[in-house]
Amino acid sequence: MSNETAESHRPALAFQPLRTPGERPPFRADIEGVRGIAVLLVVLYHAGVPGFSGGYVGVDVFFALSGYLITGILVAEVERTGRLDLARFYARRARRLLPAAAVLLLATTVFASVFYSPLEQQGIARTALATAAYVSNMHFAAGATDYLAADAETNPLLHTWSLAVEEQFYLGWPLLVLVGLVGVPWLRRGRLALSRRRLAWTMGAVAVATFALTVVLMGTYRTHWAFFASPPRAWEFAVGGLGALLPRVRVLAVHGAESEIGTRVLGWVGLVAIVGASTLYTARTSFPGWAALAPVVGTVLALRAGVGQPTTALSRFLEWRPLREAGRLSYSWYLWHWPVLVFADGLWVEGVGGHLSLPVRLGLLAFSLVLAEGSYRFVENPVRHHRWLAGRPARGGMLLVALTAGGVALAFGWRAEAIRAARSPDQALYSRAVDDIDLGTYCITDVRGTGLTNCALGDTTSSRVAVLYGDSHAFQWLAAADRVAAAHGWRLETVMKSSCPAIDATRWNAKLGRDFVECDAWRSNAMDRIDALSPEMVIVSSAWTSFDGIPPAEWASGTARTFSRLSRASGSVLVVRDTPHPGFDVPSCLARRKKRPGLDCSFALDGGQGQAVYQAQVDAASAFENVSTVDLTRVLCPTGTCAALRGDTLVAWRDDNHMTATFARSLAPSLSRAVDEARAHERSAVHPGVPVRTGR
Repeated sequence: MSNETAESHRPALAFQPLRTPGERPPFRADIEGVRGIAVLLVVLYHAGVPGFSGGYVGVDVFFALSGYLITGILVAEVERTGRLDLARFYARRARRLLPAAAVLLLATTVFASVFYSPLEQQGIARTALATAAYVSNMHFAAGATDYLAADAETNPLLHTWSLAVEEQFYLGWPLLVLVGLVGVPWLRRGRLALSRRRLAWTMGAVAVATFALTVVLMGTYRTHWAFFASPPRAWEFAVGGLGALLPRVRVLAVHGAESEIGTRVLGWVGLVAIVGASTLYTARTSFPGWAALAPVVGTVLALRAGVGQPTTALSRFLEWRPLREAGRLSYSWYLWHWPVLVFADGLWVEGVGGHLSLPVRLGLLAFSLVLAEGSYRFVENPVRHHRWLAGRPARGGMLLVALTAGGVALAFGWRAEAIRAARSPDQALYSRAVDDIDLGTYCITDVRGTGLTNCALGDTTSSRVAVLYGDSHAFQWLAAADRVAAAHGWRLETVMKSSCPAIDATRWNAKLGRDFVECDAWRSNAMDRIDALSPEMVIVSSAWTSFDGIPPAEWASGTARTFSRLSRASGSVLVVRDTPHPGFDVPSCLARRKKRPGLDCSFALDGGQGQAVYQAQVDAASAFENVSTVDLTRVLCPTGTCAALRGDTLVAWRDDNHMTATFARSLAPSLSRAVDEARAHERSAVHPGVPVRTGR
């Protein structure tokens, strides 16, 4: 047998480009199916449908798909014409994306201005302004780093962050492709020569560098920058671009017949990776970062499986008509589904923290799909294929400038009017409540920190010390504790850290996507500080309405260790039960009553897990003579229902879980009585700080 004959029977690797130079990218129905899967994952996740806890990966599928398609389009143009017409490219993107987004922005503005209060409108208007300027992702990244910021998930324009990332990608990606050209257009007036290898190396470098940036941001509590900002997301587009550039591996079977089995299998592996991530990932998954590799690489594998392939089981599935229809409407459906869900939830539940039922949410998705069809048929397609606009790139540029300027002007004017209205006499009380925080954030360590941020209040000249210890739910008692300390002749030292409860147990931090080791390190420093101060009194409070994912037995032992350490360091320890959580933004609810006079912003006490947690604290405290507990719930909510407004001028909560400083200050007499009772109990003990078996 000759070498030639032997080689013809031996499996080997051969490489084939995506298309021959000059060939236009053909329409691929399977790509519509991938789009359909992506949008279904996102909308089902946003609707809270069981089984799609990781449906947010649909956005990553879109990013990888955009990198794949846009890179292929740009490369094909250079190979076909020897040029890259950036003006025409940007004009096409403007016609494709901006009109529908402008209609959504207008509809959101009108709806919110009619049904929402001026206080709520200010936040939405700020987002609208960022959306119109295509920087809403940066707006959310910056806002989310502020622990005291309002919950962005109630914002009907939250989903526009991914559109901003896409638009920024469209702006910068063609310039990256130019880096991969052998020859520079302003130096060489002839045709551009494309080096796929150089472009692939460039995109590979971008992918590696920006993925590393994502990992670093995720590890340093800058997760919102990793999630929302464009640079940490660039690797997803780059991986998609590499999928469009790299040659496809084919396995040669015996007798020279080409087998596509390997490619088909990889395609199914990619699809399983996408769907698996959407079902297995949860809010506790550290994302983006390493976990984002599954949907991104999976998307590329699924797309590559359809290159030059005959009809396969995978292609038949992706070309299934319902998936293709969802893919056809994917952009419009993505635009409309989130505002529909947010507005319905905010208005249907009367703004008091309830939740829409699953059938209702599914019905809202269907309604948003109808809106998407209308948007696609009467806005997207007519503008996209308009002959006059398509005739010259400059006309697309005019459309871009007009819609951008109009959107910015609309949002700016709306925000100015909302600010003016929020300052009116009947709204100013609620607007002030949002910022009713004593000493801002200066007396509390931020989430990333492990050092101590101390303030001295009360009688600052005194050598006798009291300590306020805990997280932001201890911080909310600062105004009251200040008065109590001054009345008792104590210098009040603050030992507090955001999101770090006073319990010796490692907790999961959802924003960080990992164990909150910064909290553990800070807590060790805090205990050392309290030991050094030797205070007469330690007032302890934290966000303790649940076991926070910690097994109850571990929670109880961690609480006992904390109380033991504090009992040895201090004369008396007073553990204040956590305040009730409204679960909705109280000032916004109160402000909305101007437009909805019957709106009730009170809420019932939670007698479930919150009571179980407090009972566990009582049980742990009973082992120490100088550790007392106090439940001020009946002072806050004397009838079992918590009123959001006390009298006509006192707003009790400044958001969905923190008291206003003014309300806390009014509770100083109640806190002072609890302190006196705790000290009296400590004085009656024979051996303070020694564990005993009997409770009080």
